[in-house]
Amino acid sequence: MTTHRGGRLSFVMGHYSLSKANQYIVPADDPRRWPRDCYKIQVWKLEEKPSDVNLALDLYDDA
Repeated sequence: MTTHRGGRLSFVMGHYSLSKANQYIVPADDPRRWPRDCYKIQVWKLEEKPSDVNLALDLYDDA
């Protein structure tokens, strides 16, 4: 794809932040139940980096 666009396209390979987080389970039989009345479980939280702010600044710089 980079060859097709004549070098005007670049790919930025990011990385992910992985951490543990606690989340509420939404019961299938009562999806409108308040979070305070639901059970909590531990899950993996996966976030893509760089942040949206960095992406927006890159887009602004390219314009």
